[in-house]
Amino acid sequence: MPELSLCMIVKDEEKHLTRSLSSVKDVVNEIVIVDTGSSDKTIEIAKSFSAKIFHFDWVNDFSAARNFALSKCPGDWILYLDADEELKPDSIEEVKKYKSHTPAGVYCTVKSLGSSTANGSVMRYPRLFANVPGLEFVGKVHEQISDSLRKNKIPLVESEIEIIHHGYAIDEDGLQKKKERNLSLLLSNENKKSNVYDKLKLIQTLISLDKYDEAEVRAKNVINSKFITAADLCLAMFYMAQIKYENNDLNAANSFALRSYKKLSDKPELNYLLYLINNRINNIGEAFKFITLCISSNKQLLEKKSKIESENILDQTDLYLRAINLSLKLDKTNRC
Repeated sequence: MPELSLCMIVKDEEKHLTRSLSSVKDVVNEIVIVDTGSSDKTIEIAKSFSAKIFHFDWVNDFSAARNFALSKCPGDWILYLDADEELKPDSIEEVKKYKSHTPAGVYCTVKSLGSSTANGSVMRYPRLFANVPGLEFVGKVHEQISDSLRKNKIPLVESEIEIIHHGYAIDEDGLQKKKERNLSLLLSNENKKSNVYDKLKLIQTLISLDKYDEAEVRAKNVINSKFITAADLCLAMFYMAQIKYENNDLNAANSFALRSYKKLSDKPELNYLLYLINNRINNIGEAFKFITLCISSNKQLLEKKSKIESENILDQTDLYLRAINLSLKLDKTNRC
């Protein structure tokens, strides 16, 4: 019978670790934990679950630690979680069935509670995958393995597996510190040969910290760079549209948003941004169109039918209220 390894990196996670390991102890064959310098009871808790524990000197790079952990996992399949995450109980049986599946990367739905919107965010990541040679994580922060799976011709398949992330269910001060930590890590890599993924994450982080001028410089560089994929170019243009909107340059914001629409039409945040722009310039018809599209794309996320890998869930009730308000404005305009 194929075996499944849990792959996890930790540091000072005594608050979350018991919950996380309890959620997977009945589905994994072994627990592999790489500690990057805990000073609390993290190691003690890990030992209570008979985990295999390794130590790794922190080098300000989440992928480096994650790849070291991956090298210590002998299982035929890998499930990777963070210590502040847990596998939903009703996903255990579905995880088990993939242990006998042909090699694949299995998309799991990761629901982050209390992140940048009231509803949290939803991410689709291949958190479960066949342990084949040549796989590696990339990204100083928000590390991912999707591209490596594709490069190694490992098919990506959908699943109903759900993971709950508690790491952003903290106060504003805690969130600010996480953003600043991520910014520091991304900036430390900027003058080296950083990949497009890290560059886009840097822009996103700067925007989240209201550092729009700094974000704009980086977004321009990505947009003007050579050898960039169409998807990455459209994402950079979406970020530029956000920056221009925040700087009250609505014409430029609209232009960049529409240019990014080619690849991101099912992105709720892009539809919402185009609604905001058109509402600001009193283009009620277009604003209504985009708020309607936003409702539809947001519903796809809520129902786990969206193909987007990472996206915030917007407040569906608020979206409907905005649509109703615009509908009344349109009706009033048409009667005049």
